[in-house]
Formats: sequence, structure tokens, C-alpha cells
Amino acid sequence: MRKVICAVLSSLMVMSSVSGAFAAGSAELSSGGLQAFPGAEGGGMYTTGARGGAGAEIYHVTKLTDDGSPGTLRDAVSESNRIIVFDVAGNIELEDQLNIEDVENLTILGQTAPGDGICIKGAGVMFNKSSNIIMRYMRFRMGTENATSDSDTLGARRGENLIFDHCSISWSVDECASFYENRNFTLQWCIITEPLNRSIHDEGSGIQAHGYCGIWGGINASFHHNLLASARGRFPRIGSSETTSVVEGTADTDSLIDVRNNVFFNWQETGAYGGENGTRVNLVSNYYKEGPASVEKNLNQFYEISAGNKAGISGWGTDLALSGNFYEAADIRNEDEQALINSINADNTADGAVDTSEASVYDVTLYDPDEPSGDEGSHTQYINDYPVLTQDYSAAYNDVLMYAGASKERDSVDSRAVMSTESGEAAYGNYGNGLIDDPSEVGGWPVLSGTKETDTDGDAIPDAWEDKNGLDKNDSSDALEIAESGYYNIEEYANSLVATGSEDVDKTALNQAIAEAEGKLSDENLYTAESWQAFETAYNTAVAAANSVYANQAQIDNAAQDLRDKIDALTINIKAGLQAAIAEAAALRADDYTPYSYQALTDALSRANAVNADPSAQQADADAAEESLRAAMSELTLALKSETLSPVVKYDFNDGTVGQNIPTINEITEDTRYYYESTEDDYTTIRTYYVQRDADTPNDLALYLDDTGNSTNETSIVFEPQNAGKISIKIDFKADKIGGSMRIINIQSNDGRIGYLGTGSGDYNTRINYYSNTPDGVLAVGGADNGLDFEPDTWYTLELEFDIENDTVTYKCDGEAYFENIDCGMDITDIESIIVRGVQGNSDRHPVVDNFELSRVISTPVTEIDTTQLESLIITVSSLDPSDYDAQLWAAVSGALSEANAVMAYANKQQPDVDKAYAALSAAYEALGGTVDPGAPAIKYVQEPVLRNGAVTASVLNTLDPDGALFIIAVYNSDGALKSADISEIQISESATEISKNISAENGDTVKAMLWNSDYAPAADDINL
Repeated sequence: MRKVICAVLSSLMVMSSVSGAFAAGSAELSSGGLQAFPGAEGGGMYTTGARGGAGAEIYHVTKLTDDGSPGTLRDAVSESNRIIVFDVAGNIELEDQLNIEDVENLTILGQTAPGDGICIKGAGVMFNKSSNIIMRYMRFRMGTENATSDSDTLGARRGENLIFDHCSISWSVDECASFYENRNFTLQWCIITEPLNRSIHDEGSGIQAHGYCGIWGGINASFHHNLLASARGRFPRIGSSETTSVVEGTADTDSLIDVRNNVFFNWQETGAYGGENGTRVNLVSNYYKEGPASVEKNLNQFYEISAGNKAGISGWGTDLALSGNFYEAADIRNEDEQALINSINADNTADGAVDTSEASVYDVTLYDPDEPSGDEGSHTQYINDYPVLTQDYSAAYNDVLMYAGASKERDSVDSRAVMSTESGEAAYGNYGNGLIDDPSEVGGWPVLSGTKETDTDGDAIPDAWEDKNGLDKNDSSDALEIAESGYYNIEEYANSLVATGSEDVDKTALNQAIAEAEGKLSDENLYTAESWQAFETAYNTAVAAANSVYANQAQIDNAAQDLRDKIDALTINIKAGLQAAIAEAAALRADDYTPYSYQALTDALSRANAVNADPSAQQADADAAEESLRAAMSELTLALKSETLSPVVKYDFNDGTVGQNIPTINEITEDTRYYYESTEDDYTTIRTYYVQRDADTPNDLALYLDDTGNSTNETSIVFEPQNAGKISIKIDFKADKIGGSMRIINIQSNDGRIGYLGTGSGDYNTRINYYSNTPDGVLAVGGADNGLDFEPDTWYTLELEFDIENDTVTYKCDGEAYFENIDCGMDITDIESIIVRGVQGNSDRHPVVDNFELSRVISTPVTEIDTTQLESLIITVSSLDPSDYDAQLWAAVSGALSEANAVMAYANKQQPDVDKAYAALSAAYEALGGTVDPGAPAIKYVQEPVLRNGAVTASVLNTLDPDGALFIIAVYNSDGALKSADISEIQISESATEISKNISAENGDTVKAMLWNSDYAPAADDINL
């Protein structure tokens, strides 16, 4: 939803100028202080700038040069008590570092620059021992031209009461933005990006990679709603360093650094760390997002606590409070890493959220905003007096990407940072991961231009604004008059140019509309797609406006009204029931039902889809199509098909060693596993396994080891004719080619090989064929068009289906028949075993078949469909004269007769189709007064009663000829999984009336029972459940 909200906000948040004289309203807070500007928050929020000094003046920067002459920025910041405005737009190239030292009461208003705004380049800017500084909407993009090997792009140290707002900072040699040893400091709504990774930074041992975001510290220092993107590390480093105090002359435990609602993207080495010696740190509702540079290193946590040795304290880590932070990992993270991420997102203090390996003593707690403020040493010591309106991480993410940086007119550098963060991609720069060594890799400095508006009295307020707001455009003195709001008029003008986020808005109506909308979010299917989409868009817009600190009253009201309009415009979907029926029908599997009944469903579904797609369809059309489709679903007839009555046995083959004491398999379960392992590096010593019945215990399967040292590994299953059905083998080929003349699946008889699935002659092959022994010798059934071309590291399910009556075999791969009805050249009942063999590949002589699964399937025997009863009844009914019968009764007969004829004409009909048609026609005929002799069906097929409680008894009556018959009964759970099965020969004495099987079952279980005797036609009631 984040991207959706961002997209909505881009059209929602349109800047509007302040209307009426000084209409920004009161900026007074409950603490009694005037904000530095509307929207100022945190430690530096009460900074007064030039308003706090005597004899304040407005200084116009009129030049882009750096010679220190009047009109240059260097001259502007050389003295205190100035409001600095910009009459020019463009890049100011510093000849060397601009040190602003021992200066106070400055207000630097970058938003007053015309057009594209202003940017400082060439060298760094450092505030040192300067206090009461307001700076807004400035760009600092240093580069290396006039920088030194340790230059920061922007920094401030040893100051008090400073607030830097909506600045854009990049292209440093050391750190981009380092602010520590300060009191009452705020850095808010800034973009810090692309410090130069390897430029001219040299600490004495040569050029080093040193592209870092910054060092943040101080007492009552707030860092909120900033974007830090694409850097080597320090996102940020907290405190100062192991040797420098957080604030000169104080203990580190006096510090409190509050880091909240920031977005951190694409770090390479380190995220947040540091905070030695008991430094208090709040880490609240920040958004961490890995980028392409991040995945080159190990998973980063929210914070790494470091230990230091200063101020008489040794080895003491951070006093850290966390809450509400969120970590978004790159897609390549493995399952364990993602599990850790999920854990720390759920609980920021969970194991793994913080790395404490470098600290012997530390304190990690949940941040509690309700903790009483003012207590010395508490994590909320300043939060009530210097508040920050805190959002959840998602809302902060959206607002930071929308508004951070010098965003009055965003340049290409900030746009790139924002778009990269949103997309998670940063495929630029020489590294291709967002890190750069030189600005030229990303196009260098953007060209900035603009023309100053007319300002007759030269007070930095354009004539048009003065006229609109009741000032005198011919009197420059009114710019420094205090307005009703408490700000200078020049500040009022500057504040009106940009979003403030400070308006006292009423969201009551908006929140009520959102609450009403949330009650409908689960009802999407009840409404038309078009009205729902409009509603959903309005809802997302409303939520974004409610969560945004920048939405003004007009935007709040518009969002509320639009949402209510879209709620009222929701249109009932007359096709909701039809669409639900279509979804149900589409989920049904053709294989589960007889082709005849499924074809009827297919026809009804086709008609339903046509009505659903017809925009002119009326309610009656939709209802009729739904009724027809549901009727077709209710008339579906379950297909007569094979049921698996033995579980899968899995064998895994890996490298290593194998134990010699292989146990007998007394109970086969899906979890039964044995391992093939070899200690030889060249894979020449390969063992062979056989799975076969033990002679002494024929009801058990035993696993045998043939340690012959040959070049294949084999698994063999004894093949029993009465359980013929099919053999299913799941194989994973590990190499791209396998050796010539390799037999992967070998069918063995008492007299030799019947055939095999494998490769032809030649060095290596990529195709598998079936080779059959025929009277004329071995025949390659596969060929250029129908063999299986395999891929390495891919699972294939191979099936061999045997036709006992015709002594043929069909080979399938993943359900598709490749070689059908191949003559085995002998009686299938003579088959002794099916052998699955590992074969050599061309990759380090590793066995190709690394592991496989085997399953035996007991099938319902194939019998001819008995249509004699139905055909006879059709003849009888067709001979009747309709005029002799009641019209209504005859209508039922006519319908049943049409259905019966349709079944008879259907080529792929199954016995259940015939029986169902016969029952319907019989009932209709009997209603006319006719008599039907049901006779006996050809075979009793699967019954599926659902158990409600207790055990089930299945009885076979003694009227059944037991010769050669098998009785099979199986229990399945509610998910269709086999729970138990029993297969017995039918043995009934003349004196016995029935045999019974008691099988334990639970509520909801299904029992399937069948008789296996193709030579005898049992009666309809031969099986009773």
C-alpha cells in the first residue's frame, strides 16, 4: 500500500499559499514557546534565529561567487543577527571550507531563492560554536574540487539551539552530515545521500573507502523524518566517537539522541551503531530498507552497540530504547534471515534486533512515550517539552519520500534518491549499486536557474505577496515587523512558500468516513469492479491524508467528502452470486468426475462466463446462469478411478558414509528414509540398494545393500501381478547430460530384461527413450520427436502403467504420455522387479539420480461397461405412446429418456453415468405405472459414505462367489489423505452369512470400498457399510 499512498499523495498534496494576512495561525505550543517556524519539532524547535537578537537585518545574497565581497554567502554568514535571503538561483562554488564560527542569531531561508533554488558546492560548510541558527531549504553538494581529505559536506558542533530543515546534503569526502556536541538540536525532513565512496579521503595510509552518512549526537538532539540513502555506512554513527564527548564538558550519560521516523536505504556496511558509555538513544518508528549495496554484506540489525573508554568509564555500551522500527529485507535473504527479520519487526527488543558483541554492559528497552517526562536520565526526559509528532513507520515512509529535502523544487539528485528508495533499486554509478566515487558518475551538479520576482522596496517580499497580505510594497521596514502570529513578516512570507505541516486541522469528519469505509473492506464481491476501484482509491487517499503531517484543512475536508461520495456511489454487483458460482466451478477438477457429467458442467460454465462478461446482462440473466451452473455442479458424477492404497516410500541419496546395519522395513510410512552416501571423492565406489519382500516374512518389505562397488546405485521393488496398476518414480537429474547406454528404470523378468527407460549409445546424452525387448531384439521406442529432453536440477515424475490383459506398458512423464501401449514381448505376470538406478553424469562423475521417490498403486480393474439394462429400458420406454399418459408425468419420462440417449451416445461414458441415467429413467417409468427388473450391475464400484461417529463395519454377503475376489476398504481423512487400508481375500464358508471389517474412523472421515473380481458380477447390495 505504500506505493499506492505515495502515488495518491502526489496528486492530493498540492501546495496552497496562505490566504489573508498572516493566516498561518498560532504556532504556540502547550510548553509556551514559539516554534522556529510552523512545523519545527524536537530539540531545536524553539530556536529563534535572527528574531532572537537585537537589530536584526535582512541580508540579500546577490552573487554566486565566493570572494567574500558584499552579496556573497561567505559575507552573509560572517556576522550575527541576520535573516539571509537569496535573490539569485544557481550553484555557489566555495573556494575553501566555509566556517561559520562564533556566530549567533542567523535565519537562512533557502526557499526564498527564485526558480530552482540554491546549492553550495566545491567545499564543506561547518558551524562551530554557533548558536540560535535556523536554516531551511538549502542544498549542499560538495564534491572534491576544493575539499580536503577529511571534509564533511555539512556539519555543526559545539552549538546550542540549532534547527536544519528540508536541506539536501550529498557528495562528501568524509561524512555528509555530522552534528554532535550540540544542545537542543534538530535535523528534520532532510535528504542525505551519495557520500563519495572512494575519493580523496586519506588518513595517512592512502586513499580509503569512506563514504559515510554522518555522526549524530548531542543533548536533546532530535533527528526525524530524514532520508539517508546509498552510502557505505554510518546510518548513522551515534554519539561522537570513542574519544570525543557527546557534548564538551559533560558525561555521555547526560546525552539523549532521539532518532525517529527516518528512512534508511541501501547501506553497505553499517547501519546505526556507536553510542558508547551509556549514551541514551531513542530509535523509534524508523524504516530500514535494504538496497543493492546492502546485500553484499551480512544482515544488518537495527543497531550495533559499541563500547568505549572515555570519561572514566570502560566497556559500557548504549542505553538504547527501541519501538516501532521496521526492517524490509532484499528478496535474496534466506529463510533463516527472513525469520529473524520477522521476529525483530514483531518485537524490536527480540534477539537479533541489536548486536551487542562489542559491549560488555548495555541496556536495551522498549521506548515508552508515556514515561513521566522531566526525570533525569529517562528516555523521555525532553519529549513533552520538545515534542515530535510521531507517525508509524509506514506513514513516515510515505511522507519522507514525498516531502524531504529541498523539496520546494526537487533537483535530479534528490529525485534519484527518492525513486531508488521507493523501487528498492539503485543500478547507477560505477559500482552499479548506488554508491559512487565521483559526482560525474551521476551527471554532476544539476543546473539551477530562476528569476527574482518584482520587489519594489527591496525587503525580500515580492510586491504581489505584499499586496495580497496587506503590506506596503513601498515600505521596506514592514518586513521586520512582528505579525500577529509572532513571526517577522519576512518569515511569514518565507513560511508561505513551503508546506508547514503545522496547521491545526480537524480530522473528525475524515476519521468517521474512514471508520465507515473500513466496515466495507471485506465486501468487495458485493459491488461492481468500477465502483469498488473508485472507493478503494478514495479510501487510500483518505488514510494517507489522515496519517500525513502535511495535509491542510482543505485537503482533509476534500479527502473526507470524496470518500463519502465514493461510499454512496458503491453499486451492488448483480452478478456477485454468479461470479461466486463461476469461481467454485472453475476450481473443480475434470479428473474427479466422469467426462459426461463434466462436459455438462463445462457447457454451463461457458454460458455463465458469457453472461458475466455481458455488460447489458440483467439480474434475471445472472440468476438464471447461476442456477444453471449450480445445477450442473450438483449433477456431477464421481469418476471410477484408481485409489492409492499404500503410502509413498522415499529414498534420499547423498554424499558421505552409509551404515551397514540396514533395518527391515516393518512399517512403511511417508517418512521412511534411507541414505546413499559415498566416501570416495571420485564417486567410483557406489553401493546398490534393493527393496524387496523378505522370504520368511512376505508381508514385510526389507531393504538390502549390495556393496559390489559397481558404478550405479539401484532400488528394486518386487512386482506383484495382482497389484499391477502403475509404478510412479519421482527423479531429480543432477547433471545436464548422462552417460550412454544407461538404464535408469529397468524392468526385470525371471528370464531377463523386458525393457528399460534410459539413454542410447554415445558418450553423453540429453534425451531419455524407452527400449523394449521384442522378438526382434531391443527396440528404441523413443526418437527425435518423442523422447524426453531433461534439464539438470529438475524433478520429473515418471510413471509406468501396465495393462495386464494386453501385456503392454505406457510410459508417462509429468502426466504426459511419451511411449504408449508398448508390447512387452512376454507375460507381465512374469515380471520380477522394477529397478531404479542411479547413473553417471558429466559433472564431476556425480550420480545423476541424487534422490527419488517410489510408490506402488493398487488400481480398480478395467472392465467393460454394462449398458444392457439401460438399452433394454430405453427400448421399452421408446415404444410407449405419449398420448396414453398424463402430460406432466410424461414430461419427466421424456427428459429422462433424452438424458439416457445422450449418455449412450457419449463415447467416453463410464459405468456411473450409465447407472445414474438408468436410475432416473427407471424412476420416471415407474411413476407411469411401469415395472422395472433391475437385475445386477457389472461391478460394484467405490462407495463413499462420510462417517459421523465411531467405527464402520463393511460386510460382504455370502451370495458372492468368492473365487479369486479381493475385498478392499480404505479410510481417508477430511483432507482426502489416506489413513488406513485393508486388502483381504474373500473367504466365506457355506455356513457363514457375511464377513465384516471394523476400521477405526473419526467424524468427517470417508470410507471407500470396492470388490475386485472381473469374472463375476456382484449384486448391488453385496457391499453394505
